[in-house]
Order: sequence, then C-alpha cells, then structure tokens
Amino acid sequence: MLNKFIFFLFGISLVSCSSNLDCSEFKTGNFEYPTNSGLDLKIERTENQQIETSKKKSTKDIYEIIWTSNCAYQLVLIESNQPANFMKIQKDTMNVSIVGVEQNKYRFKATLNNKLYEGELIKSKS
Repeated sequence: MLNKFIFFLFGISLVSCSSNLDCSEFKTGNFEYPTNSGLDLKIERTENQQIETSKKKSTKDIYEIIWTSNCAYQLVLIESNQPANFMKIQKDTMNVSIVGVEQNKYRFKATLNNKLYEGELIKSKS
C-alpha cells in the first residue's frame, strides 16, 4: 500500500513539473537541431505556420501550427516538396509536447501514426 502511495505521489510530481514549464519563448522564432544531430533543418515559426528547410537535401515543408496548450502543439502538413516525406499525406498531424526547457533550447516528444520521436531544438538569434 505504501509503495502505491509513493508511486502516486511521484506521478503527480512529474505532471506538476511539466505543467510549470514556460514555453512562450518558443512559440515563434527561428530554430535548428543541434549540430551533433546530423540534421541540417532550419525552422522558421510564426504564430500559425512552421517552415522547415534543408539546404543539404533541398527540401521545404510547410506546416500549420496549432498550439493546444502552453507547451504542446500540433503540426499539420500543408505542403512538401519531398517525394518520400514521412508525413506523406497532406493534413497528417504530428502531436508535439515540450518536455524540458533550458535557456534557448527545448526537448520534445512527438507522435505521428503511433510512432514516437524525441529531439531537441535550439532557438537561434537570426
């Protein structure tokens, strides 16, 4: 019984910690993946649109971004020039949750078609 109570308290503390994150700084701006990720994606985000470009692959994806809470959003694919995009169908929706914030970067978990993706984005000054 005591173990169940401790587990319950631990679960509540995780939920309360994640709900205390301030993600407002990441709702707009320019972002990139860390250099050690091997991804050269540059992201431009406005209040309602996200554009991802890759110079190396000459690709461009345009998404509608819908903020569902302070630290969660949906990316809805509008347009892509990638023939083999993992979000192949227009209107496919990726659900993203910001799970950690540190200075100018955040960690996220995202789901699309029952697959989990995890990563980190850095807000750039340009």
